[in-house]
Amino acid sequence: MSTILPSISRVAIIGAGAGGLVAARALREQNHFTKIDVYERRGDVGGVWNYTPQSASVHVPSTDVTRDEEPVEVEIDGNGNTMKKRVWVSAMYNSLETNIPKTLMCYPTHAFPAELPLFPGHDAVCDYLKDYAKDLRDMITFNTNVTHITPSESGSGWTLTLSTMPQTWKSPETSETLLETEKEEKETYTLTYDALIIASGHYNTPFIPSIPGITSTHIPLEHSINFRLASTYVGKKVILVGNSVSGLDIASQLLPYVSHPLLQSVRTAPEHPDDSPVIKTVPQITEFRGHNEVVFADGTVESGVDLVLFCTGYLYTLPFLNPTPSSSTGERVTGTWQHLFSIQHPTLAFLGLPMKVIPFPVSQSQAAVVARVFAGVTKLPGREEMEEWERKRVMECGDGKGFHNFGYPKDVGYMDWLEEMAKGPGLQPTMWREKERWMRSLTPEIKRDFGRAKKQGVVVRRMEELGYVFEESSRL
Repeated sequence: MSTILPSISRVAIIGAGAGGLVAARALREQNHFTKIDVYERRGDVGGVWNYTPQSASVHVPSTDVTRDEEPVEVEIDGNGNTMKKRVWVSAMYNSLETNIPKTLMCYPTHAFPAELPLFPGHDAVCDYLKDYAKDLRDMITFNTNVTHITPSESGSGWTLTLSTMPQTWKSPETSETLLETEKEEKETYTLTYDALIIASGHYNTPFIPSIPGITSTHIPLEHSINFRLASTYVGKKVILVGNSVSGLDIASQLLPYVSHPLLQSVRTAPEHPDDSPVIKTVPQITEFRGHNEVVFADGTVESGVDLVLFCTGYLYTLPFLNPTPSSSTGERVTGTWQHLFSIQHPTLAFLGLPMKVIPFPVSQSQAAVVARVFAGVTKLPGREEMEEWERKRVMECGDGKGFHNFGYPKDVGYMDWLEEMAKGPGLQPTMWREKERWMRSLTPEIKRDFGRAKKQGVVVRRMEELGYVFEESSRL
């Protein structure tokens, strides 16, 4: 038995990053919906790829899934007048580049420019998304934050409470108003929609674990969301916590500047370890003792530490939904089917929940499925079947971080499933064939060799320059 959805003609999308943009395109290409509105709290598209030189203070510990992040206020020069600007802090750091080849990372019908490096920097990715959004901007309302979402009183649809947040306004000491539209006050209003797509990402709320003594230590504590320039850590004795992709990359950025060895605290050995002799792997931190001592799981103690940098990831937080579907630990979103639809409220869809996937192509396939379901072209299974899927996923992958985690080759199977679900006219899902699967399987090795070439001053634009040539004999 399938789930019967009410007629859907008005859809709201939260977020104009990679997921929200492709969702807008997929809905529009169904030629079914009368109203498609995208709400973005920043002043432009691109989501987390909008680099911000500013960083924000992080709560220590940071484990509260109900906390809503706030923008920081900075002063800027507005034609001789002092202006204030609201900035939603991004997780990007100055030297960040993708860990996915541009030929695999792109939307299927929108390639990255050929002149870019094989692994583009964050600024190039943001420009790419802005170019992709050129014909979508009429659907997007910027500087608008969604503060509350509830099911409509009628029992069908959603009520959104929105707050306009002008990016800039005059400082109190400024006597002249630059633009009449630039004012400090927020405007709050509500709108209703038949269905909702949340594509707000999961790199907003940092996770810093609760460790005995963490609130009383005098050692400065930061999260990778604060990291911008490695040169600001010159000569410091640093403990870096975590060995995810970002942790390993930030470690390599720090090495030319910090005091050696760089101490890297890990729970498990990394999948692709750094071969640097000046990184010392240490166990998990179990206690901050006194003012400046760090105790590790093996009982060893480190003193004289100048900074502990947590590269411990982010929480899944949806504070505008009440009750929040985030788990109490923030490690997953509960009550979802196939990481995509709310089981209790199937007119609510989530884009971008999966981890360790190729995000842009996955988002396109997810968007293609959601658009067809909301248009009535594709049917959802019954509630019992969807709940059974979630139970099995928990049994197989756990009720924490593993739930939304894929990695190769599991992500390939998910892509195949999405392709099968997105049959019919409209925006087509990403279709990975032999070459894409081959490229996906070799991505860590390609990135490694790209990095080695970069250190030698060589700019690599095509993976063939590194010796990776797809041929019949290379097929999986």
